[in-house]
Amino acid sequence: MVQVKYNRVLITGGTGSFGQYMTKYLINTGNYYVRIFSRDEQKQEDMRRQLGNKNIDYVIGDVRDYQSVKDATEDIETVLHASALKIITTCEENPLEALKTNTIGTYNVKRACIENGVHKAILISTDKAVKPINFYGM
Repeated sequence: MVQVKYNRVLITGGTGSFGQYMTKYLINTGNYYVRIFSRDEQKQEDMRRQLGNKNIDYVIGDVRDYQSVKDATEDIETVLHASALKIITTCEENPLEALKTNTIGTYNVKRACIENGVHKAILISTDKAVKPINFYGM
């Protein structure tokens, strides 16, 4: 019997629009195992019911919690880091929460990837950092 090797991908913020699209794309285009990492249990359950694929794993966690990120990156080859607070009004009204998620969360993902020997990590960023005029852009 031939054993199939799966490319193991973690998507932070995996229940968001990018994460859902990429999960469907990866599952439909090759031998991928996808681990969805997010705080939203309802969206995870909705994805589980919609996709019903044994090569998708769902992990409740928060990028602001280093240990949960570290655990989620174990045995992963590629990380697509899409977890972020993105609504400008929310970030302006809650700058500390934006800092925790967007900056500290990204640092936690980087640190966990290094510690667990993740081969490739890709940050899904934004154009808002060009000529920033508000807290979100900074």
